[in-house]
Amino acid sequence: AGWNAVTGAYANNSNIILESFGTKADDGYQYYTVYNPTDYDITVTVALENSVAGSAYEMISGNFLSFNGTQVTLLVPAQHTSVLRIG
Repeated sequence: AGWNAVTGAYANNSNIILESFGTKADDGYQYYTVYNPTDYDITVTVALENSVAGSAYEMISGNFLSFNGTQVTLLVPAQHTSVLRIG
C-alpha cells in the first residue's frame, strides 16, 4: 500500500497519529489514516500544505466531509482510526 511518513499534512492535535498511504499518481487521490489512541473523542483538523481540488471522504463511515481545499475537520472517536480520501 506504500505507507509513508506524512509530509505536507498536519493534525492540529498532538494526540492524533496521521499517516499517508498510496501515491496520488495511482488514482488521483491522497489517502490518510487519522488514529486517535486516547480514551476520549477528538475533533481534529487535518491541514494540507498545498491546496487540493476535490472533496474529502471518510471511507469507513462513507461520509463526505466539509473541505475547503486545504483543511478538513472530523470527529475521531476514542481508540478509532478514520481513513480519509482527498482529491
